[in-house]
Amino acid sequence: MLNELTIGKGIIEQDGNIVGMAIDSIISKIIVKEGTTKIGNNALDELRITSLTLPEGIIHIGNDSLARNSFTSIQLPTTLQSIDIGAFYSTPLEYIVIPSNVTTINRGALGDNRFLKKIVNKTGRNFDWNFIVNEETGTAFVTGMTSNNILVTDIEDEQT
Repeated sequence: MLNELTIGKGIIEQDGNIVGMAIDSIISKIIVKEGTTKIGNNALDELRITSLTLPEGIIHIGNDSLARNSFTSIQLPTTLQSIDIGAFYSTPLEYIVIPSNVTTINRGALGDNRFLKKIVNKTGRNFDWNFIVNEETGTAFVTGMTSNNILVTDIEDEQT
């Protein structure tokens, strides 16, 4: 049974992008190696990953690319610029920090995350957080509270 997988150039990538994989087992840990810039649509969807390490240099996380996995936290690289539709859909994330370089977060990127309590918005930008977490259009704001009581703040402190 495969418990840990390191993803590097030449394994499941094309032109610096992770494009996908199919493994019929639970992977406890995935480490994405330096040099990868994008995680493609559905690339690591439904693998039940419990630990994921993303390197600096990742600029894009594609549609449903990390959805339906088992990690409760993730550190996003500061180089990240865009998070696509459903990227973290239905994961047990409790807390996430959106790095300052992110300019785009699409519909449902953090949707169906029943355990999500706090989003730290380091961008200083207005996003429609209800659209991002509920797929319902609301009002764009930098900090505040979503309709389902998820705190959006610009202050990174202890996880709540």
